[in-house]
Amino acid sequence: MISEAAVNSLDRLFRSNVSRHVRDLSTRECPLDTLTDQPEMKEREFALITLSSSVFQCLGIFHFNHSEKARQWFSRMLSAPLDRFGETAFRDAFLEFCNMCCGSLNRDLLAHFPHIGMSTPYFLRHDCLPFIQELNPGFSRHYRIALEPDVMLHVSLHLCDFGRVDFTARYADTVEDTGELELF
Repeated sequence: MISEAAVNSLDRLFRSNVSRHVRDLSTRECPLDTLTDQPEMKEREFALITLSSSVFQCLGIFHFNHSEKARQWFSRMLSAPLDRFGETAFRDAFLEFCNMCCGSLNRDLLAHFPHIGMSTPYFLRHDCLPFIQELNPGFSRHYRIALEPDVMLHVSLHLCDFGRVDFTARYADTVEDTGELELF
């Protein structure tokens, strides 16, 4: 069971962390909107990161397309000239962005769940998405981020509970920045 406080805290922490990392890479304000339905999520692939503890598994899903505009946006992350920012560099930059967002969330959740681990991000095809429902998530939320007026990034968060998940994150949990490189 997932408490209402946990749902609100998880949503707030995730939104805050994703927004912060988008802001760090953007030259403009990038609104993050909650979607009530998924029909506009038509991207061919997604990156998946899991945060796991003994009472839950949290799935961060970052959908993407290989458009020229998306490549331009993520090329800034590596400060790479676009003519040398090929498919591999795009995928690496995208995975690093996902890793930063979920790594920040993982650090925030450590205050409430001391035994939590994070997977390495990996890519899956869009036709794998229906299998996430087989995990029976107790909480799911979908977001749209307008990186540019014509470049959208869709992100989904799912929480599969194996026990009682109840916590209330303080606002201060979302502000601390400990850097982007974390050694284990």
